[in-house]
Amino acid sequence: MMNRVSMILVLAAASLATVEHCAAFHAPATLHIGGLQRRATAPQSLNTKMVGVSPRIATRTVLTKDIKTPDPIPEEGQQEALKLMQSGRLYRYNVGSAEESEVSLCEKAVADYTGHKYCIALNSCGSALALMLKAAGVQRDDKVLSNAFTFGAVPSAIEHAGGTAVYVESTSGYVMDVADLELKLKANPDCKYVLVSHMRGKVADMDAIAAACERHEAVLLEDCAHSLGVYWQGTHSGHAGKAAAISSQSYKMLNSGEGGFFLTDDDYMAAAVATMAGAYEGLSTKHITVPPLEAFKGLSNELPNYSLRMSALSAAVIRPQVKTLDERVSIYNARYHKLASALRKRLPGLITIPDVTPGVTMPVHDSLQFNLAPHITESQVAILVCTHVYICMYICIIYVYIYTHMYMYIYTHICICIYIHTYVYVYIYIYVCICIHAYMRVHFICTYIYVCLCICIYTYLYNYTLFDWLFKHKHAPLHTDA
Repeated sequence: MMNRVSMILVLAAASLATVEHCAAFHAPATLHIGGLQRRATAPQSLNTKMVGVSPRIATRTVLTKDIKTPDPIPEEGQQEALKLMQSGRLYRYNVGSAEESEVSLCEKAVADYTGHKYCIALNSCGSALALMLKAAGVQRDDKVLSNAFTFGAVPSAIEHAGGTAVYVESTSGYVMDVADLELKLKANPDCKYVLVSHMRGKVADMDAIAAACERHEAVLLEDCAHSLGVYWQGTHSGHAGKAAAISSQSYKMLNSGEGGFFLTDDDYMAAAVATMAGAYEGLSTKHITVPPLEAFKGLSNELPNYSLRMSALSAAVIRPQVKTLDERVSIYNARYHKLASALRKRLPGLITIPDVTPGVTMPVHDSLQFNLAPHITESQVAILVCTHVYICMYICIIYVYIYTHMYMYIYTHICICIYIHTYVYVYIYIYVCICIHAYMRVHFICTYIYVCLCICIYTYLYNYTLFDWLFKHKHAPLHTDA
């Protein structure tokens, strides 16, 4: 598994100013990482410098938008949702024919976009993954190989289907390591299922993965929750395996709050998933993108109904978004390249931004990932993260002081001190807190000044005193997953 988590650099950047000359960077440190004890060598200066804003620049770029804010629903989707609510026909099968079903029309739009023969809309991508595994034949305790770097919904779907996840290592490019996949297939000859997750839209070498699965007679399935719009060798992602699943959860390219789609060209899998989703008693006739009725023969008596259908309301807001996918992909990619270029220019030698896998003919960059440079050590990362975390904890403590009585503040502070094993400071803090409280009371300006002083002073103590004490006396060894 990759030893470095890219988002740690965000924390590091936020704390860099407070630790640039920290003594802990220059002293040997004992780390416990992944169960192994490592001794960092000295000196370990972080070869970087702060870049100030030129006084000639009158304004600075400030991020004011919540980065988790999704794109708005198109006007067409809003109007269609309103019509549905006025009619009350939110259940997908409460229609006279498949052509009248908003969900069926949405399934057709998605299938036309991805190039799949069959499409079944579900209440989430997690449901699509679980039903896909079941339709592929996964039985209780069957092993399923999948990326170690993925979202928790993927192993959860494996568990939900009754399988057992066996993890495959990922490369520094955040994709499945083909070499490790080969090793895991050899080490687990009884494993007949491989679920590749295109996490963050990063697609691995699907030709090599498909070839490995074919050699070991394993069924290849694809989690395309993040890769809608991504093309491999000129074909939309999700065609290398027997089936795929995409998502319309709010943080994906399609947004219905929650939702997912199962995609395949296989008659049996499509009929089985539709049946398990809730197309019972001939309701498959109200689908457009499913196999003929004979493919469903006997399935309602053999397979359970999990009632995982998508509602018409979700489909109504999704369908217009399919029309705007290519336009939004172009915008996201342009934004990504601009940001990636700026990061490479401003942080040379400190980060690496992985390139897409050769063979990806159309990427979708709706997020950006990067790695710390190899020369940045785990101890440096750990110190930066811990400093940042403690400052955040201290700010929380101040809120407790402001909105509760002083004794609650002291109690909370003591708990934090005990948690990080700084017993030596407990009595000092109690004394200082009582003295400060006698002068402060609840005056806002004094509180603000006090907060600033506490953060500055304790950041100094934390970096110059606490870490020396922890490392030199080997008290409470530092643990990190960095």
